[in-house]
Amino acid sequence: MFNKRAFAVQLNAAYLAALTLALATVEGGSIVNGSFETPVVPIGGFNNYPAGSTAITGWTVVGVDSSVVNGSFTQAGITFQAQNGNQWIDLAGVTSNSSSSGVTQNIATTIGGVYQLSFYVGSATGGGIFFPATVDLSINGGARVSYFNSTGPTNMLNWKLFTVQFTATSAATTITFYNGSASNNFLSALDNVSVEAVVGCACPGDMNGDGLKNGLDIQQFTDCMIIGGSCICAEMDGTWGLTGADITAFVVDLLNAATCP
Repeated sequence: MFNKRAFAVQLNAAYLAALTLALATVEGGSIVNGSFETPVVPIGGFNNYPAGSTAITGWTVVGVDSSVVNGSFTQAGITFQAQNGNQWIDLAGVTSNSSSSGVTQNIATTIGGVYQLSFYVGSATGGGIFFPATVDLSINGGARVSYFNSTGPTNMLNWKLFTVQFTATSAATTITFYNGSASNNFLSALDNVSVEAVVGCACPGDMNGDGLKNGLDIQQFTDCMIIGGSCICAEMDGTWGLTGADITAFVVDLLNAATCP
């Protein structure tokens, strides 16, 4: 039987204060400037940024160059409209069309947390230089994976949504997009990049997976609060990100001897 008195002693005021302080380091993923809306580029035009530039808010350019494009830009009879907002990025840039070109960003993640990365790839066909496009993705320096949008209309961009799930292995995860299009294709359009945590647990609070919520779960729950780890079942309040609300819900369940579904 669960000993309420013993549990209350374990979670004394000092202990809870330490847990609350540790929560500041437990975060969910979030992309900054995922639609490339800053800096603002000329209406009907674009700005090109060289490797190493951090002028695109939240992103660092890699390779040779990449260009932020205004959604009213036109060329070869094509209107290059944004998928979201007013701007998007052409990873191919304008000077080299190098496959090494792209942008990278580090996001805060929780070790063991599962995340869904979403992004759109834009394609068009025209002028002998624009063809259906490919964007490559690398997570934490891993192998590049190609995402190809085969639909390339001749008058506008077609945007296709791709989603990728990954499990965080550290407190920061590096997301890098590269120009994956062929060398004769000056289009590798990317827009509306976002990351969301995938929260799911059959029995929140059952940290050891034995189908019970009891004192045997306390240590692992505490470890999640302090150092991270496999923490999906520590998400007690139905929202992503470990907070004081999760501690409260965990304590209430234990004191009330709540059962798993």
